[in-house]
Amino acid sequence: MTIANNSTITKADLDAMLSTSLGLVQADNAQVPGMYELQLVFPGCISTTSSYKRKFTFVAPFDCYVETLAVTAVNQTAASTVKAAITGDGTLVDALADSASLGDEGKLVFWPTKVSGSAGAGITKLPRLLFDGTKTKAGLNFATTSQGHRTILKGSTITVSVSTTSVAAAGVIDVAVVLREFFARD
Repeated sequence: MTIANNSTITKADLDAMLSTSLGLVQADNAQVPGMYELQLVFPGCISTTSSYKRKFTFVAPFDCYVETLAVTAVNQTAASTVKAAITGDGTLVDALADSASLGDEGKLVFWPTKVSGSAGAGITKLPRLLFDGTKTKAGLNFATTSQGHRTILKGSTITVSVSTTSVAAAGVIDVAVVLREFFARD
């Protein structure tokens, strides 16, 4: 389409110019931001395992949010309790937290991100935190697609820690954390 000098621009002209561009913006906004999965394995973790062997610490390379925290326990003592938590600094924190909100080292826990449950022999998958596997097109209806999220700012020091009451030395705790980067596109 060519519009000459001093010619009248009609609605059809504007629609032709903008429809394709707006369609591309709409399609881009429907995409899920870039994702990073952190897969952590804690072998031989029992109730008396040292604290440093039950933790993984990293620095967030970008602003992101935790989409999923999933925990799988393998070969635990019968009726064991398994816990996993994500704590950090420089993130959205509850400034009015009480002592129950403090992490292992007395650090403030941001919007407590924890999964816990009972495990035993064999493979036990604890209930996931946040994402339940339902596929929806984000943004169409806030009431049905919005989710609570835990924000992690770039440069924050994040610690993923696990604990168990099991005494079975062959036990393993597997933790999957899915992080989504703000504003990134595939």
